[in-house]
Amino acid sequence: MSELREEIERQFAQKGLLADKPKTDETKQNKSSENTEKDITETVEVFEAPQSFEAKFAIEFKNLSPEWQRFLCVHEEQFNQAMNACVAKLQSYGWVERIFAANKERLHLQGIQKMEQWLEGLATIDALLQQKPVETLNAIAVCYGVKPLKNTDTPENNAITQEVIGRLCDLERNYRSMQEHLQQEKYQRLGELIGMFGNQTDAGGHLLHPYFEEVKQQIFDLLLNGTAGDVAEAYEKALWLHPVVREKLIEQKISTAAEDAQKAKQASFAPKGKAEAPQRELTLREEIEKNMAAFMD
Repeated sequence: MSELREEIERQFAQKGLLADKPKTDETKQNKSSENTEKDITETVEVFEAPQSFEAKFAIEFKNLSPEWQRFLCVHEEQFNQAMNACVAKLQSYGWVERIFAANKERLHLQGIQKMEQWLEGLATIDALLQQKPVETLNAIAVCYGVKPLKNTDTPENNAITQEVIGRLCDLERNYRSMQEHLQQEKYQRLGELIGMFGNQTDAGGHLLHPYFEEVKQQIFDLLLNGTAGDVAEAYEKALWLHPVVREKLIEQKISTAAEDAQKAKQASFAPKGKAEAPQRELTLREEIEKNMAAFMD
């Protein structure tokens, strides 16, 4: 009977008269499971750990829920955008730093140490120029040694104002150029003077100042800031300021003192063979203090 049924179904199938077999529950369940997994795959968004995360945190990032992964990625992106905006803003003020750096040395000589002081002063002068231009320009002219304007009670004269501004600019340029020239001349004179001092020799051709090369920079600094009155004084002070040279000089003093003490002992005997009363030997501390006092003198 079963074989007959199969044969009939085969014949009907060939002629297209047999309806499709109904899907079993197992087939439906498998199809539903596949659709569910497909939907989950399509809806779940995969996030990569932000590049700024360290390796150990990047590994832990994979174990977080998609919601936390999304939150951290969005937060990282917002932080980077804020940082980029902050850096761009700081870079936009770079011209202020460059202008202040170009005038820094001159401003320090005038007692202006910070950029804020300079900008506040310029803003104050600008406000006064708007309120009382003639009086302000006269005050500036007096400060720079320019002949003040006349008739300060009259309205501002544009031609005179431009003339004063031109004079101020010329004075400023001349002052800066002269200051730089004088500074260069001062450095050059000091360098030549120090070089002549270091090349001094005795009758035998030996250098009179053997540690000159080690302390040359200290000599220059001492003369430049006025701590020493001349090169010789600067050299003596520089010897003490240089730690390596100072140690060498102390060792030489101690060695020389020991030799002198030995010679004194040998010479303490009278010509007839009668020894003079020996003096008490100094302790190490007394010997060092004695030599240090002689060195400082």
